[in-house]
Amino acid sequence: MSKVHSVWFAAVMVGVASYALAQAGQTPSLEGTIATVGAQRLTVKTATGKSVDFVVDARTVCARGDAELAKCDARLGERVVVEFEESGATKTATRLTLPVRAVPDAAQYICPIHPEVVSDTPGRCLKCGTTLERKKTGI
Repeated sequence: MSKVHSVWFAAVMVGVASYALAQAGQTPSLEGTIATVGAQRLTVKTATGKSVDFVVDARTVCARGDAELAKCDARLGERVVVEFEESGATKTATRLTLPVRAVPDAAQYICPIHPEVVSDTPGRCLKCGTTLERKKTGI
């Protein structure tokens, strides 16, 4: 029976060592929603409801998608992926990756009586003089 235990123990140790080597080159990261944001601090709330504090310093890179930003414009409630370094209990953000913001469509105004009359600016219908209404968008 001791040979079986020895083989099992060796297999477990090889597995643990392999996992540790695979993780060694990876930067730890965390995904969540921005709960607080300041000049030097950031708190992220994870999907499980845990709040994690990060130090933000001059080395922290901020990006939207793959594009790096000159100035970080992170907003409360926005999703974020934080890559960080950990030293004791302190987590220092090395990179904040924010989602790419959708560009809103230009507002369009239509005549409620003549829907074929469309304008990019508010005004009056050319056919009947009725005030154009902002076109409703969304689902």
